[in-house]
Amino acid sequence: MMRSLALTFMVSPLLRAGFNVFGDSASTHPALTDRGTEFCGVHDRHEYELYLAVGNIDHTRTKVKSPQTNGIYERFHKTMLDEFYRVAFRKKVYETVEMLQADLDDWLRVYNEARTHQGRWCFGKTPMQTFLDSADLAREKQNPAKVP
Repeated sequence: MMRSLALTFMVSPLLRAGFNVFGDSASTHPALTDRGTEFCGVHDRHEYELYLAVGNIDHTRTKVKSPQTNGIYERFHKTMLDEFYRVAFRKKVYETVEMLQADLDDWLRVYNEARTHQGRWCFGKTPMQTFLDSADLAREKQNPAKVP
């Protein structure tokens, strides 16, 4: 249950960020997830499926037994587990999901906006800076006919 809540909370701001940068065109691309129960279920009753339906986002799932497809996300989950959850649960007893969410939001803000990354695409920049720097390029690739 905790993984489901954490992933739902983590994905929501990312989807909103995509809508803010790319406008309505962000909703034309499918969301790619693994086949975990937090992402799959009956379309009219599953939280994640309903969230995607509200945003008019198609949902595609990775192929079974192909972890390389979701490798970056799997690595992020390991980092979040090691650097946030294991530390947070040793330091504090959370009485509500809101308390946990507030701490997770703070950690994600630092992870995305303050901490530089040496990963495949960041090259020493923060993920948010990498995202913002590539927004124009992404728009061009989405709408090649509109390139001047």
